[in-house]
Amino acid sequence: MDGISTLGTSYGAHSAVPEDIEEEFKFMHVKRALLVCRVVAGRVGCDLGLVDKEDPGFDSLAAGRGSEDEEDEVVVFNPRAVLPCFVIVYTVQ
Repeated sequence: MDGISTLGTSYGAHSAVPEDIEEEFKFMHVKRALLVCRVVAGRVGCDLGLVDKEDPGFDSLAAGRGSEDEEDEVVVFNPRAVLPCFVIVYTVQ
């Protein structure tokens, strides 16, 4: 099922890039951009196993709620529900 993955914290978004990709591009001093958005989650589902791919019955899916240490992630299926507010550009030292 396709969707836009959104994370509740900037650290969660930053650490979502795999370590091997981080190392591969480290020599280029690549800048990163973090998009801060408002998300209209709509009807939120929580069990991917019960989803009908043709008609899931909800607008987004909550993931990462297995423990308190995990980041809250919401996968939104409609791109119009993700409303950009700010772009933060930074480099990794």
